[in-house]
Amino acid sequence: MLTELLKSEFTFRTSRSGGKGGQNVNKVETKAEALFDIAASRALSDEEKALVFERLGKHISAEGLLSATNQTERSQLMN
Repeated sequence: MLTELLKSEFTFRTSRSGGKGGQNVNKVETKAEALFDIAASRALSDEEKALVFERLGKHISAEGLLSATNQTERSQLMN
């Protein structure tokens, strides 16, 4: 149950990726980004939130969003 709650708190967005991609590079949104609002999370305790901020601070925006991106593959699904 807790795992499902945590999964539901992630949002995803896509955008055009830079680099190799052949004909798709300027047409298809292959870059994938996962976003997680730490402060608003109901799945994490206050101690867990503090630990995330401490260890992953450089990946957290001014709005408090933890972000992870991938754009290495030519396919959005694979990213």
